[in-house]
Amino acid sequence: ESYPEDLYRLPGGGIDWGECVRTSLFREVFEETQLNVQKEQFLGILTYEFHGHPGADQKAAIPFVSYIFVVPEVEGEPVPLDESEKISGFKWVPLEELSKVAAKLRSMAEDDFGNPDWGRFRALGHDFVVENIG
Repeated sequence: ESYPEDLYRLPGGGIDWGECVRTSLFREVFEETQLNVQKEQFLGILTYEFHGHPGADQKAAIPFVSYIFVVPEVEGEPVPLDESEKISGFKWVPLEELSKVAAKLRSMAEDDFGNPDWGRFRALGHDFVVENIG
């Protein structure tokens, strides 16, 4: 993934086969930030369908699910643990500015494959958080 300068996004990650969602939350946050989750609040599930991905039947749809959590209490400053994550920095962003982060993600011209959908896909989670925290 290539990020434009000064582009940030919420941490995210995958669920390993057989792993429970809550365990993957703790693991992914630690892998990306070295912060330990003390408390979490489940915010909701965001579902998608990907259509026409590179190398696939253009009519095939691939289902995808994001489990969205709020982590209200973390101590320390984030530091990436895994260099393969390509995390160049962190920035604490107030909730009221997440819409701007989403807009910047949506404005990405393209990803490493020449596809502008990566930024739009990543923006959806930010929109979901803004719309569901009140």
